[in-house]
Amino acid sequence: MKVTQNPIAGGTALENTKAADKAGKVSSTPVQGQKAPVTSAGENATVQISDQALLMKEARDIVHALPDVRADKVSDLKRRIKDGTYQVDSAAIADKMLDEHLATSFGKNNL
Repeated sequence: MKVTQNPIAGGTALENTKAADKAGKVSSTPVQGQKAPVTSAGENATVQISDQALLMKEARDIVHALPDVRADKVSDLKRRIKDGTYQVDSAAIADKMLDEHLATSFGKNNL
């Protein structure tokens, strides 16, 4: 995201901020929910959001729309456990645990 504004022509960013503050265009107290002072730039402020940022927002919105729990899988597992047909492959679980351990820094020998 790129934010540009030029409320006061010329000068450094520090000089512009001081001049804007003197002109009453900078609030000295943060607005609720904001961390920084608010600058009123009027019609000169523009915001440009990159295509990548828009795609990231779209992906985030899609993920947030998905349910946290896959009810179909949960009900299938409950049914299989109740029926006694659920089988645990302990060798596959052990292999996966070792693979994950070796992929971390804990599993690497730093000799």
